[in-house]
Amino acid sequence: MPRLLKKSLIVLGAALSGCGLSGKETVSTIDNGNYKISVISTESNNSGTINIDICVSFARDKKNPIHGEAAQCFFHGFDLSGLVVRWTSGDRIDVSFKNGYVSAFRNYAVIPNGLNPVEFRVFLHEGGSCSSRKAESAQRLPPNDVHYDHQRHGRHHDAGAGS
Repeated sequence: MPRLLKKSLIVLGAALSGCGLSGKETVSTIDNGNYKISVISTESNNSGTINIDICVSFARDKKNPIHGEAAQCFFHGFDLSGLVVRWTSGDRIDVSFKNGYVSAFRNYAVIPNGLNPVEFRVFLHEGGSCSSRKAESAQRLPPNDVHYDHQRHGRHHDAGAGS
């Protein structure tokens, strides 16, 4: 009987590992003083589909917001190319991309903070065009961007490169 139970557990474990419970996740962050933007990309079981979630949280938080407060996450899309995420002021976040699919977007994000929640404004630019805000960004904050391109399967983080 113990042998049968052991074999059953092995087969069950193998079956569950093929049901989307495993995957590859990477997180890029952009700091802005007390706050940070997290760009979380996830691919399940080498499916070729890259899911992107973008959230905002306190810079000191170690846990990804997507696994915590839903109000902090404002963007969900997949198979995006030319994605650029940047701070353009203390409470403004610009997101742009050239191609891909957006399945959820809100033009705000809220971080719970006791009786004084912190709200951020979010602007979405299709066609990869948030460069018009570049001059304003350079004046107010150091240019911190996250670029992601699904077609190249590469992502890079430019901190202060001002691309």
